Amino acid sequence: MKVIIPAEIIFAIATLIFAVAILYASLIIRKLLKLIRPGSKIFLMLSISSFLMLGVTVLHLIRIGIIFPSLAHARSWDILPLLIGAMKISTFEGIVLLLSGIFAYIAIQMYHMWSSR
Repeated sequence: MKVIIPAEIIFAIATLIFAVAILYASLIIRKLLKLIRPGSKIFLMLSISSFLMLGVTVLHLIRIGIIFPSLAHARSWDILPLLIGAMKISTFEGIVLLLSGIFAYIAIQMYHMWSSR
């Protein structure tokens, strides 16, 4: 199994930058919501989305930093459990990424509805 390490590192850095951007957007929306609808807490959904993206970054780094180097030096009877572990982590990483997107989408749609009235 060939892993392109620079591409994986670029992906991890991109998800980290995206998480920071979502967190920054949640802080901006928090200030804007004081004008539109005081007391609203939808910026918390964006903050949750940001922390979920940080979780995606950590899961990706665990998979790249621990599982894949172990695959390079594994014996034939060790490969299957390592591949199953990598697939489980990838599945969980995808689910967390989906949840992050859903939280961000719902928060942005609610903000769009409130600000367009």
